[in-house]
Amino acid sequence: MKRKLTLKTWISGFIVIAGAIALFFGVVQIARAIRSAKWAQTTGKISASYVAPVMGTARGYYQPVIIYNYQVAARDYSSDRIKVIDSYSGQLTALQDLVAGHPRGSSVVVYYDSGDPAFGVLVPGFSGSLSECGLTITGAIMLVCGLAARKWAAQS
Repeated sequence: MKRKLTLKTWISGFIVIAGAIALFFGVVQIARAIRSAKWAQTTGKISASYVAPVMGTARGYYQPVIIYNYQVAARDYSSDRIKVIDSYSGQLTALQDLVAGHPRGSSVVVYYDSGDPAFGVLVPGFSGSLSECGLTITGAIMLVCGLAARKWAAQS
């Protein structure tokens, strides 16, 4: 017996696929963040440090920008990654404090992935905060909702 492909089936299928993809990439990000706690270290130098408004947001939302340079095996790298998973509150005073702790010209410890030295961070590890798990949680919710919708679509 062939099942009829309806709009409900297509939409629920899309939600399942999108949820599975988001869940996969969320888990990959979390795994990399956890591994970063054991990454190799080198010394870097801050070349820029400021708080910038996030464009396109309705209310005032800000993000920290800390650009630093470092060397691995006599090769120069530059990065603006603070953590593997960027998760900032957008609260201006907290971000200003973060940036103030990394003034331009100061030395900093850079943690880098020895398999990909261009991927460096200033703060290694995974805190387990809700904001760091956002992609994984969203993917799981979409996957469950999509599977439930597929079951509902098959019954109607």
